[in-house]
Formats: sequence, structure tokens, C-alpha cells
Amino acid sequence: MAKAPMATFTAPHPSDPGLYHVEFSGDRLGIRFQSAMVKLSPSAAAKEMAVVDGFTDEAWGDWVGEVRVGDCVVGVNGEETEGRTYSEVLDMLRRATLPRRIGFRRFAKGVKSDFRKSTKGGMLRAIDELSRQVLQAIERREAAVKVHREVHAVREAYYKKTSRVEEELTKVQQQRLHGHDMDDRLAQLEKAISEAAHLKRRLVSEVRSLRAGLKKVQDAHDLVFYAHMGLRHAARDLEREVERSAARRRHAASSEAAEARRTGGGRAH
Repeated sequence: MAKAPMATFTAPHPSDPGLYHVEFSGDRLGIRFQSAMVKLSPSAAAKEMAVVDGFTDEAWGDWVGEVRVGDCVVGVNGEETEGRTYSEVLDMLRRATLPRRIGFRRFAKGVKSDFRKSTKGGMLRAIDELSRQVLQAIERREAAVKVHREVHAVREAYYKKTSRVEEELTKVQQQRLHGHDMDDRLAQLEKAISEAAHLKRRLVSEVRSLRAGLKKVQDAHDLVFYAHMGLRHAARDLEREVERSAARRRHAASSEAAEARRTGGGRAH
């Protein structure tokens, strides 16, 4: 609850019981005013006046000296408000120096109905304003509920996305662990490939050496073959020469035998 304004109430004078004064020593009055066409007496003409319409806190009305709704402002710091418009009276209240001494007049019984009639439009406007504020409050509440639902939906989406991210992270971690095993296997495979390549190089070198040795063997074989062929030809030639020599010896022996026979036959005669 707001703090009540500091005020001093002065009781009405017996000669004019409807008039009373309240002295405000604070900056705030705590009173709401409205413009109304008011008759101060049954025979008087209606005039625009600043009329008490309510209080910023219901307890203030009793505290500031029984100021009541419907009482009119008739003076500010000793200056009468008669003949002034509602706006001018409000300006007087704002510009008044402290302490502000405000004179109020309460309606006589014969003019209450006139005040109520003159303030009917203001009351309707107040009701309309209150209805508008209620509708605005309902709209704000509906907007707040909508925002709450949207926030809830965003939160649910966030939780779902976070859950999916955690699942993906778990999969990545598992794949990473599996990847370490694959790295070890790949290293072993690369080592085996390197050893196989080294062995291949050795085999290629040995094959080349074998081919070189085979070439030498082939060359030696060719030499042996050609030597063998030469020996065969030489042996054949030798055999032929031996046969010719034997034939010559046989022919010579035959010739000698024939010659001997001829020689021996001549001696016998």
C-alpha cells in the first residue's frame, strides 16, 4: 500500500457546514478529479468544476479529512476557483506552493441528484476505461500464455535436439574407439605391405641374379655343345682318316703279297 499524503483537516464553519479545508504538506494529493457540470444550489446555474472522483488508495479518503467522492474544489491557497475551467483548476493545483490549502464544498441534499446526473457520463467513461483495462489484462495474459507455450515448445525442441546430439556424440565416440582399432590394423597392414614390398625387391634381385646365372649356364652349355659338335666332327674325320689309313695299309699289304708271289714264282722256274 502506498504511503498516505501528509494532510491536516479543518472542520467546516457552523455558518457554512458544506465548506471545509484540507492542508497538504506533501507533493502528492492522492486524489483523482474529474470535470463535471455542477449546481451548487437548486436555483444556481450549472458550472464546470473539478470534482473528487476517487483516491489512489481507498484509505486516503478517511485519512486526509473525510474527503468524499463528489466534493468540489472551490479554492486553492486562498484563491477561489469560481469561474475557472476544469483545466485551469488542475493547473492551480499543480502550481500551488507547499503547503497547499485546498477548499472543498460538499453538495447539499437538494443537488446530489444533479451531480450524479452530471457525472453519469464520467462514470460510464470510467467503467469503459476499466473494461478496456480488463480486456488488455486478458490479452496480456493470453499473450503471456502463448509465449509460455512457445517457450515450452522451444524447450522441448531443444531437449530433443540435445538428446540427438548426445546420441550422435556417443556414436562418434564409439566410432573413434573403433577407429583406433582400425588404425592399429591399418598400421599392421601397412607394415605387412612394406615387408612384402621388401621381399618382392629381394625376389626381383634374386630372379635377376638367377637369370644372369642361367645366361652364363646357357652360354657354357652352348660352348659345350659347340665343343661337342667340334669333337664329333673331329672324331668322324679321325675315323675316316683311320679307315683310309687302314685301307692304304691293306692295299699296301695286298700289293706286297702279290709282289712276293710274283717274285717267288719266278725263282721256282
